[in-house]
Amino acid sequence: YLASLGNSEVARPAFIACITRLPAFYPGWFMLGFLELMNGRVEDARTAWAVLDALPPEDSLRLCADGLLLLAHDEFKRAARQLELALAKNTLHPPLNAYIRSVLKAVHERGSDATPLSPEHHLLLAGYVSSMTRH
Repeated sequence: YLASLGNSEVARPAFIACITRLPAFYPGWFMLGFLELMNGRVEDARTAWAVLDALPPEDSLRLCADGLLLLAHDEFKRAARQLELALAKNTLHPPLNAYIRSVLKAVHERGSDATPLSPEHHLLLAGYVSSMTRH
C-alpha cells in the first residue's frame, strides 16, 4: 500500500522487516525488488530477486522478475516472452496480472525493434503508472 502511494522510503523498510521475519515469503522479495526497480535501482532489484532463484524455473514470480529485468535492459523480445509466460503461469498472485498485461501491451505497441528509452520514460514506469490508476 505504501509503495503504491509513492512512499518508497517508508515501504522499503516495511518490506525488509517482512522478509527478515519470513525469509521464505517470496512475494515479499518480489515486491521489494519491484519497488527497487520502480525507483531506478536495477541492481538492487536484481539482488532482491536473486532469492527467487530458489523457486522452480516456471514460477510466475521468478518469470516476472526475469522479464522485468530484461525489460530494464531494453531486451524487448526476450522480456515479452518471459512476461507472457509469467502471465500464463500466474495463478497464485492475480493482482500482478493486470500489471503484466499493461507492460506487455506497451511492449507490443512499441515494437521489438524499438530504441532504448530514457529512464524517465521507461516502459516499466509507464506500465506501473497505468496499472496503478486502475486500482
